[in-house]
Amino acid sequence: MTRYETIQAEIVEETLSELDGDETLSADESAAQASRIQRGTTLRLIRDIEQATRDFALTVSNMETHPRLPRKFIRSTETLEQLPGLLRLNLKDITALEYFMLKTLRLWSA
Repeated sequence: MTRYETIQAEIVEETLSELDGDETLSADESAAQASRIQRGTTLRLIRDIEQATRDFALTVSNMETHPRLPRKFIRSTETLEQLPGLLRLNLKDITALEYFMLKTLRLWSA
């Protein structure tokens, strides 16, 4: 998970450097902007995970060989939908993603 945090920090830094123009921000404004960018990248990752899970679940061959697949997809999507709320409650991004991964691993391995 350290790798995730490193990549996310690089994305935030790169985005901030692209946004910097003539405007100079206070330290608080800069921190708030970095936090907003970080949260946005995490939310995009959650959206992409949901899309990849959906694409996997909708594969016709998977549906034919695994009749419980729709239920697993729905439960994993419900778990993903909980993450933005947890993030708004100031749960660390990495902890929210770990929660999702562990819960989904149990779900899909059953």
